[in-house]
This record gives sequence, structure tokens and C-alpha cells, in this order.
Amino acid sequence: MEKIWKYISAFLLIIIMVMVYKFIISGSTLKLSDNRQAILLDSSERIFILDEMNAFIVAIAEINRGLSENNFDQIQKASAAVGEAARTSVEASVLKKLPLEFKAMGFQTHGGFEEISKMAASRVSTSAIQGKLGEVMQNCVACHSGYILPQPAK
Repeated sequence: MEKIWKYISAFLLIIIMVMVYKFIISGSTLKLSDNRQAILLDSSERIFILDEMNAFIVAIAEINRGLSENNFDQIQKASAAVGEAARTSVEASVLKKLPLEFKAMGFQTHGGFEEISKMAASRVSTSAIQGKLGEVMQNCVACHSGYILPQPAK
């Protein structure tokens, strides 16, 4: 009887490991011939992610305008809008479809904007803020180079 429980336990452990891989690590993706990963989302999930990316671009434009005008309040406001507070709005149903690396880049990007917000609030030099913004934008480059969000089939 004890031997059966060992087999059942081993089987359940394998099932759990497969589920962790599928729902936490790999997400819902398809490898493309150009080495990018297509993240398979439904229409509303895709729009949510695209809206978040658009918010990043709007913030980048506002931060750059603030940098050119030495307007630390504008930099702080724009970066805070897409900082840590914005990342809490992602639904679990969307998160489970995103590959781990994509999620990590998203969290790093929100964290980077949060850091820019704090730098602006502390009146750190605009060149230091510009440097941090450049670092954050490397996540944008990596994401757009590695992933695509195809239109869902109708």
C-alpha cells in the first residue's frame, strides 16, 4: 500500500510541475519562424496589453518633454502613472497566458518608471533621469524584438 502512495505522489508531483510550467513559465505562446514568440490572447486581453504598452509610450513622451523643459513635476507625474501602482491592475487570467520572461520585463518596466518617479521627486539631474529612461526603454526593445500579439482568430 505504501508503494502505491509513492507512485501516486510522484504522479501528482509531475502533474503539478507540468501545470506550473504551462501556467506560470511558458504561458500561452507559439514559437514563430523569425524566433519571436506569439502570445495567444483573446481580444480583450490583447487590447489590455496593447493599452498598457501605449501608456508606456505616452509616459515616455511626457517624460522627454519634462526633461527638455526641466519640469520635474511633469516627469514625476508621467512616470508615476505607469509605475508600480499600474502593475497591480493585471488580471490573473491574463498573467497566466504571458510567458515568464514577458511578465518579468513588464514588472521591470513598471519598476523602472517608479524609480524615475522617485528620481524626479528627489530632483535628481535630468541627465541621470534620461539615463534611467534609456535603461527602461531597453525592455521595450527586447519585448518588441521577442514577442508579437497576433489578432485572435474570429
